[in-house]
Order: sequence, then structure tokens, then C-alpha cells
Amino acid sequence: MNGFRLEIEPASRFKNLINVIAPIASEGLLYLDKSHFMLDAMDSAHVALICLDLPNDWFQKYEIYKEQEIMLNLEEIKKVLQRCSDERLFIQPDLADNKLMLQFQNEVKRVFRVNVSSITPEMITIPPRILGAHFGLTTELLKEIIQDTSIFGPYLTLTVKDEEDPPILSIFCEGDNGDVNIDVDSRKFVEPLNLDEKQRSMYSLDYLSKITKVGTVSEKVIVEFGTDAPLKLDFELEKGRLIYVLSPRIERSDEDVEVADEESE
Repeated sequence: MNGFRLEIEPASRFKNLINVIAPIASEGLLYLDKSHFMLDAMDSAHVALICLDLPNDWFQKYEIYKEQEIMLNLEEIKKVLQRCSDERLFIQPDLADNKLMLQFQNEVKRVFRVNVSSITPEMITIPPRILGAHFGLTTELLKEIIQDTSIFGPYLTLTVKDEEDPPILSIFCEGDNGDVNIDVDSRKFVEPLNLDEKQRSMYSLDYLSKITKVGTVSEKVIVEFGTDAPLKLDFELEKGRLIYVLSPRIERSDEDVEVADEESE
């Protein structure tokens, strides 16, 4: 007997999730037990990681015969899912041939089998809470911020300070051809600001731009970051959650550069 059988209808619900994850990481570790479907993935440079956690009632049918861990080729699965429409999707392993079977079924039945990787996955750990700033935004506002700052790129700087009344979130980006500054009044937050002290950190717009498709599956995101600490974006789904964690870009002062140059001589 195979290890599990999942049913999703329409198949586009699953396609929208994979479309968010696959641009960030080409492979991901799928773990299933009787209550949860969990997919963890990290990019090859170890700058970003993304974790999908879906409860069993997200699926039309969720049959697990034993706990499973499978390393998935997300790029190939994304290609297959581009072929789906508003039909049912069945997912189950083909253990004999070491493949994952994706079956689309409506008036026409189509079966795709994708090779499963044999690479031993790296352990992925999501930080439970990043100390510093904690607040909520709409995913639409987050998308607008990323698209505005990407005009000049390649990095944006987030700053939250409570000296203002009300407190504000400031986003700044500077490039060779110009700069942009965005101030978001905390009254625009969809979850109140929780702030230990002023926080400031810089992040890659290239990596942030890859997450903008999340608006197809989520309307709200909880943002956590601290000074020179990772950025954690916790997207609320209809059921479940999608978490994106991005390492900061640490700015080096001229003094640090001089010391590094001296040590290398």
C-alpha cells in the first residue's frame, strides 16, 4: 500500500502555493503525518527559507497510511501544475519507481510522474520569534512596497521607530539611478505594532521580489525583524500558514573594512 493519497479541488489551489515556493528553492522536503502537510525549502545560497504548513482539512481527502518524508523537485512539479485547470488533483507516491504521481481528473484523466530526489535534505529550522519589531500588513501593501523599491534596488532598508506619534515603518532604497523613501503610518497596520526599541535592517530585493505572488493565496502577513536580524514573513492562508525567512545584508563600516584588509595582509 502506498504511503498517502491526497485530493485537492480545484487543482489551482495547490498550483498557486507551488508558484510562490518554487522560485525561491528548486527542491523541498515534504513531510506528512496524520494531521499536517509540511513542505520546507531553502535556496541554494542559504539566504532564504520557506515553509508551508497545511492542516489535513485543507484537502478534500487526506489519507495517510504512514508518516512520509520525500525530497521533491519543485521546479518539475511547478511545470506539471501549469497544465492544470479547474479539475481534481490526486497526489500519491509511486514507491516502486521512486516517483511522485500527480493525477488530474475531470472528463479526461491525465497522470504525470515526477522523479523524487535521493539527496539527503538539510535540517531547516524556523525561528519561533524574532525579537525587535512585530506588526501586520496586507499582502497587497507589502507587494506595493517591494515593487516601488525594486525600481532602484538592489536592497531595501526597513526602520521602525516609536519616536513618532503614531509610530511609523520607514522603507528606503537607493541605487545608481535614484532613491525612494516610503513611510507607513502604524494606523495602516492590520495587527498592532509591538516594538522593543528602534529597529533597522537591510534585505535583498531580489529575494523579496520572489515572494510577491503570495497575494494569490494570502491577504495578511505578520512581519517580524530586528536590527541586523532575519526578516520573518508569516502569511496567513485560508487554512494553514506560509512562512518566509530572509537573512539580512549586514552593512560593514569603513573601519571594519580597514581591519579586514589589515588582517588579510
